[in-house]
Amino acid sequence: MKITIPRWFDWPVLLVFGLVMAVLLRTVVPTVYTLDSGEFVIGAQLLGIVHSPGYPLYLLVLHLFQQIPLGDIGFRGNLFSAVCLALAAGLTYQLLVIILKKRWLAGVTALIFAWSYYVWVIGLFAEVYAPQLFTIALAGVALVRLGTSAAPGWRSAIMIGVLVGLAISMNPTSIFLIGGVVAVVYRSQFSWLQRITAGLVSIVLFGAVQFYFPWRYATGTPYNLAGHYTNQGEFNPVDLSTLSGITWMISGQQFDSLFFEEGVIPPPAAWIETFLLFIRNFIGIGVVIGLVGLYALYRQHRSALVIWSISFIPYIYFYTSYGAPDKETMFGPALWLWCIPIGLGLRWVATRLGSVPWLRWGICALPVLFLLFHFPRLDLSHEWSIRQRAEAALSALPPDALLFGRWHDVVPLEYLHLIEKVRPDVKIYNLFLFPPDALEAYIAHLLSRRRSVLFISSRLSEGDLQIEMGTWLLRGYQVEPQPIRLPADEVPLFLYTLRSGP
Repeated sequence: MKITIPRWFDWPVLLVFGLVMAVLLRTVVPTVYTLDSGEFVIGAQLLGIVHSPGYPLYLLVLHLFQQIPLGDIGFRGNLFSAVCLALAAGLTYQLLVIILKKRWLAGVTALIFAWSYYVWVIGLFAEVYAPQLFTIALAGVALVRLGTSAAPGWRSAIMIGVLVGLAISMNPTSIFLIGGVVAVVYRSQFSWLQRITAGLVSIVLFGAVQFYFPWRYATGTPYNLAGHYTNQGEFNPVDLSTLSGITWMISGQQFDSLFFEEGVIPPPAAWIETFLLFIRNFIGIGVVIGLVGLYALYRQHRSALVIWSISFIPYIYFYTSYGAPDKETMFGPALWLWCIPIGLGLRWVATRLGSVPWLRWGICALPVLFLLFHFPRLDLSHEWSIRQRAEAALSALPPDALLFGRWHDVVPLEYLHLIEKVRPDVKIYNLFLFPPDALEAYIAHLLSRRRSVLFISSRLSEGDLQIEMGTWLLRGYQVEPQPIRLPADEVPLFLYTLRSGP
């Protein structure tokens, strides 16, 4: 069976894509957002180097998308995520049609997936997770078709290699799904030479994408987060022209302190939190239906259950033990895999209780329930506060200011500063890129030269500020807070001027 990209002109695919896209357009963030979102928008526009593992394929594709003249650069990054998530929903429908053999159940399940909380939210702002879901869904459709093919050929092997390589290149954490990929390819009618070729194609494609790092390192991109500041305030980049530098980048060593933070064997509390995440995402009912679907899969197709499990469990395990504060948005591929047992559970219910009046209408109403339940919390179409806070902060800075702050506070300022050329006279430092000793030494150096040093934070008390900026901060310095003028309903934001003296 020849593997081809799904036909997007089938009306049910277009319907799923259109419904999801319409909702996302209604709820998407209209401008730059916080945390990694602003960083990715800057990195893509400037073809820079963002935090490890770097996401070069994402930056390149987003850079092209940002050339579309719609809104500001921040909105274009958000819109790209929305388009990718809507495409992923359409592909998920295609995959479920193959598995469930019922178009209406495939459509219901695809919409439940797209309108679940932690999936919907990643389609509202610039992040790598919605494009990751798109590439995973694309590879997933090809793999499911491969499982039903009697005589796949070389073209199918190469296509599998390309799509899996794209998924891992988009986000290297997709490698945690590789067990299921290997199992499907192994069970296929490919020859061993074709299987090995598919693997080599994936590896070569992934390796080729990584040449982005030495290219941009050699050209001296103005935006580089791969490295750290010295005690003289000079940025010391990781040498990405070397194999060791590229390995440091793609292996995520910039965040190695967060790996297995909950322990190699996560404690029960961590597993409970992951379970509650699924409950919140699927309003509880999707978890119950999914468990029914796993039971049905166990009874009917145990080898498929094994393949599903060796894809699902490694991804869940890694992020359950991961220590990032925003890891809730990182479970997308596991939530995508869960929509398969949801579809199987709905089919089991529809088959065994088909005589119940209005059952089909009740099942069809489930996506509407998800939409109405999550919409009030996920309507970010009026979320201008991040941009407005950044504009107010830059306006409050004195000329030639040196500003220090945490990631969530300074990245929106960097967006205005680097992309929209607001306040070119100031210098903005992300405290994440400073080793503690280097930061303390650099601050002392600046103050000895009578430079004005400012911190930005929403912290008001000296104790909270000390925790956020460093235990040394108040030792021997005067800290003068200045509130930034914001609307009354906004979280307060302060500039703290640091001065020498008791």
